[in-house]
Amino acid sequence: MPFSDDHSSKHTADHSLSETNGDLTPGQLPDHVYNATLPPWRAAIHTHLVKTIAQESVLIACLQTLLCHPWLDKYFLYSMLGTHFFMIALSPVLFFFGYPEVGRGLVVVLASGVYFSFIKDLVCSPRPFAPPVTRLSV
Repeated sequence: MPFSDDHSSKHTADHSLSETNGDLTPGQLPDHVYNATLPPWRAAIHTHLVKTIAQESVLIACLQTLLCHPWLDKYFLYSMLGTHFFMIALSPVLFFFGYPEVGRGLVVVLASGVYFSFIKDLVCSPRPFAPPVTRLSV
């Protein structure tokens, strides 16, 4: 039976809980779930990526402790600088003020990011693990 996004009680009983937060976290289910539902080549890539992300999460957490400051956290959290919404809102301004090359470059980078994000979905790659990484969200 393929795994679906429906986390009803019959599905929850078949899967062990995530060690980090006690619930079913997308991309961090037990390996047997991905081995049973994904083609072998996608399951192998997923297993490799999860190991790599576990190592990189520690590195990201170290960087966060070095660069973390409450003022900076609030600034980036509420200013939305670096989000796709801010970049989309910025692109017409670049064209208006006479920087069409920069505007086109920004649009190409944003469109490429959206287009190639299917690779992450293809192999069910998770986000960096929290903890140790601290996620900022409103």
